[in-house]
Amino acid sequence: MTPEQIEQEALDVRRRTVMKAPPVPVYEIAKKLDIEVRDAVLGDDVSGLLVIEKGIPVIGVNSRHNKRRKRFTVAHEIGHYVLHLGVSDLFIDEGDFLAIYRRDDTRSRDNKRERDANTFAGALLMPKDLLYKELETARLDLFEDRDWKSLAERFDVSQQALMIRLTKLGYFGPAY
Repeated sequence: MTPEQIEQEALDVRRRTVMKAPPVPVYEIAKKLDIEVRDAVLGDDVSGLLVIEKGIPVIGVNSRHNKRRKRFTVAHEIGHYVLHLGVSDLFIDEGDFLAIYRRDDTRSRDNKRERDANTFAGALLMPKDLLYKELETARLDLFEDRDWKSLAERFDVSQQALMIRLTKLGYFGPAY
C-alpha cells in the first residue's frame, strides 16, 4: 500500500470514534473493531502480539512497557489487523490459531508490513488534521525541547514517534 492509502485507512478507522481533540482513544477504537486488548508478559524484544483464534482478534501488549509505548503498540497491531489480515503468509498459522508479533529488532523494522503498520499507527495516533491544527495554534520553537515534549504529551505519544510522523508528513522538508 502507498502511504496515502495507509493514511486513508487510519482515517477511516479513527472515524469510528467521536473526537475533536487529541489524544486518540486507541483502546476505544480497538473495542469498536471488536478487538480485545490484554496486557501480556512478553520478552523484552516483543512489544505486542496480534492473535486471531477462531475468528476472534486479541492484541497482547507487553505489560512491562510504558503507557505511550503500549498505545503505539495497540495502534500498530490494529494496523496489522486492518491492513494485513488477508495476507496469509503474515501469520503463524496453527489450525484455528493465527498470530503475528512485533519485535524490537532491525529485521522487523526492515519488513515492509512492519513499516506499513508503523505508518498506520502514526497516522492513527497523530491524525494529520489534528496535528496540523495543533501546529497552527501552538507557537513552537524548533530549538525548545519543551515545546516538542508538550506536543507529544498532547497526543500521548513519544517525542520520537512525533518527530517521525512530522518528518513523514514533510514538516521539516519534503515528505517521503
